[in-house]
Amino acid sequence: MTTEFFAQGRIVWGHPGKAQPVKDIRTKEQKIGRDGQPREQWVFGLAIPKDQFNATVWPEMYKEAQTAFPNQIPDKFAWKIKDGDGLDPQGKSYSDREGYAGCQVLTVSTEAFAPNMFKMDEHGSYRPISAEEIKCGDYVAVKIQCKYNGATGMDTPGLYINPDGIIHIGYGPEIVSSGADPEEMFAGFTPTLPAGASATPIMSTAPLPNQMGNVPPQQPPAQG
Repeated sequence: MTTEFFAQGRIVWGHPGKAQPVKDIRTKEQKIGRDGQPREQWVFGLAIPKDQFNATVWPEMYKEAQTAFPNQIPDKFAWKIKDGDGLDPQGKSYSDREGYAGCQVLTVSTEAFAPNMFKMDEHGSYRPISAEEIKCGDYVAVKIQCKYNGATGMDTPGLYINPDGIIHIGYGPEIVSSGADPEEMFAGFTPTLPAGASATPIMSTAPLPNQMGNVPPQQPPAQG
């Protein structure tokens, strides 16, 4: 079964019109598909105000999960949402990030195709738009196809949250995004400070030029 619904919110990471590599969480290497080609996905985080999320989005997601688990949904279930007022795995508040406070942030993604994107023109008709006409930080409405992922064995049960189409509805301040959710990219990894490295900037110890300016210029690196 597939459940369809509309969700409206703000893009707070990623981009719906620009493909990103699908990377292995452990190795950080790009995954290879069954066809032997590198896997790509169109993925972004949609911040939805909580009252709106609870009224129109959550009931649809829960209904889809119940089709697979009518009696009890497992505790470890990949809902693809983050509480914008909660804490990240490092104990930092998500609300410190632009656009997260007061929202549930839904991860929307697909590997099938670049979702169609539209904007209503002055005549009340929808026109297609390119990836350059939308940015992270803008407001959109997304038609979503929600489906149980059919997990078996060691795979985590959860939902596919796929964009079927996107309407650009408003502009917001641009949010600089790497194109991927860092919480997913670095899940389970905690960086440590290497020997010889400093957690704070190091003052330069380079010699100052002499009064006559007779310091030989640095040579550019050799070209391999």
